[in-house]
Formats: sequence, C-alpha cells, structure tokens
Amino acid sequence: MSERFGHLAPVEDDQPTNIAESFERIDLAAVLAGDLKQPEPTMLYRTGDGIRSALLYTGMVNGIHGDSGTGKSWISIAAMAERFHAAENVMLLDLEDTPESVLSRLIMVGITHDQIVQHLDYRRPTEPFGPFEMADLLTTIETNNVSLIVIDSLGEAFGTEGINEDKDAEVGPWLRAVARPLANAGPAVLLIDHSTKSKDGQQLPPSGSKRKRAAIGGASYLIEAVTPFVKGGDGRLRIICAKDRHGTYRRGENVAWLDMNTAFDDTVTLELVAPAQIEEIPHSEIIESRILKVLTGEAEMSKKALGAALREAGLKARNDTIYDTVALMAHRGLIVERPGSRNSIILSLAQKAAA
Repeated sequence: MSERFGHLAPVEDDQPTNIAESFERIDLAAVLAGDLKQPEPTMLYRTGDGIRSALLYTGMVNGIHGDSGTGKSWISIAAMAERFHAAENVMLLDLEDTPESVLSRLIMVGITHDQIVQHLDYRRPTEPFGPFEMADLLTTIETNNVSLIVIDSLGEAFGTEGINEDKDAEVGPWLRAVARPLANAGPAVLLIDHSTKSKDGQQLPPSGSKRKRAAIGGASYLIEAVTPFVKGGDGRLRIICAKDRHGTYRRGENVAWLDMNTAFDDTVTLELVAPAQIEEIPHSEIIESRILKVLTGEAEMSKKALGAALREAGLKARNDTIYDTVALMAHRGLIVERPGSRNSIILSLAQKAAA
C-alpha cells in the first residue's frame, strides 16, 4: 500500500475499532421528522421585486469575488449595515483595510457610533488561524450570537498562512479548518475574494483552486462595476450568480444591482435592487446578437442609425422591438447610452466606453 494511504492498513485484532464521529450512521428517521424545506437566503435583502428576496445563506459559507477596485467591500458594508439595523452582531476579520477606513464607510451609510461599538466585533489578523484563535472565535460567536462573519479577503488570509491559492491540497484544508467551522457555528460567513478574467472577458468562479467553489455551501457572486464607486460620487455594481447550491438563483443570472448615491453632505445611500422586470421581447436573443455585431464594428452610433443598419442587414423587426432590446441591454450593462445632438441617443459597447 502506498505511503499516502498507509493509514488504510488492515486493523489488527487487538487494536481499538472506534470509528471517527463523521463516519457514524445518521438517523434519517429524525431528519424526515424535521423540516425538509430547501434552505433559502435570509440575509442581504434586495428591493424592487415585491418579495424582499435575499442573497446570503445563514449558517453557510458564501462568497463574493471580482477584480480589484470593483467595490466588493461595499457589498460587505451593505450586509453589515443591514444586520446593525436589525440589532444583530457582526464579526469582521479584516486582513486588507484599517479600522478607520471601515468605520468611516459605516458612518457614511448612516450607522451610528453606538451601533458600531455595540454590534461590531472587529479583528485584524496578521498571523495564521491556529487552534487557539479558532477556539476564541467560536466561543465569541456562541457567546455574542454573531449572525454574520466577513473575511476580507481570502487572498490575504492565504498569504498569512503561506497557502498557494492554486493548489487544492493547500486551499481545501484551510477552508475545512476555518471557513466551514465558523459557518457551522451558526452565522452566515461571507468570503471576499478576487477573480481572473477569462478569454471572453468574464469569469464566474473566483481565481485559483476549485476547492474555493466546493467550499461554498450557500451562494457565491461575481461583482462587476458598471459605474465604479468613487468618493463623493454615485455608482452601480452588478451582482451575478456564480454558484447557488440551493437553486434560488441560476448560474450566470444577474441577481441584483448595488446602487450608491452620494448626497451633498457626503452621506451615502446603498440600495440593493432587483433587476427590473422587463417584459419578454420577441426574438430578443437574435436581435441582441445582431446589435452586438453592428456595434462591434463602430466606435459609437445613434440609436436611429443602429435601427437602419439592422434593417439593411436583413433583420425584420419593428423599431419599438429593437429599442426595447437596446433598453434591456443598457440595463444589463452591455451597452452605454449617452445623449447626442438634436435629442438623439448615442450607443456604444460598454467595454469600448470603458476603454
């Protein structure tokens, strides 16, 4: 037998035969007697769809990831603020930022000093998560009834441990030893991570090992900046489902926008909004692909000229159908609209506008 599986050698007659607890048979009768409903997200609620649906699962590992500077930390600010307003306790394991930066953002969104002091357990680890540190975290979760734990960020946590995020054999054990026990203690765990761009410009999973995806017991989301958040300005982030183990959202679905609105006194309003419920457009997928093809060859063009170009290319569709598709694509962030001369609307591809 190989050295790797040497622990599987046959048990001698005089050896104890106690099995590990996790290998013991589960009483399924007790499970059947309980609540068999599929878990539902109960934290980080969005508005605008009439049912107040949420994004994060309690008692499970959840994640958000995106490029640097996309505003991922503002998602955690929104989640923490929601819990503070519900008079619940939050733990932030901050490996990237400073207390001053985090607290200033919380105050900007309307959280009071008293709420912060009473409900936020802020920690800034610079050393590995050892057994004593984990024991303290788990005790605190139980004692203070912590409902949300944010780890910002996963990459920095791996850095303190000397973990190569591309290696399954290093990533998996850490997630099983740290992230999952924290979630098993009861709170929703939110991992903030980075992503890498694929050849088609979008990468639904986070960067690195596939063990990251496997560790998600709740849901994970890709964050994209439609209008990047800047100090003193407004912005919008797109939140896309990368994985939902329980099927509340479909993979690749645009599940919400996070809108930032800044007032003259620099106070900030964050609103997590459900995508607009736009009526189904006949043949929208065909029209959308034609629009993308036309705009790919142009720096920008008016909406009227786009309609003419589509008809010249043989597309049989009414103007109102084309313009409804344009509105839907703009809402999804695929194209950018700007006012032109004589009340015209000028269109361009989103990536060209960004460039």
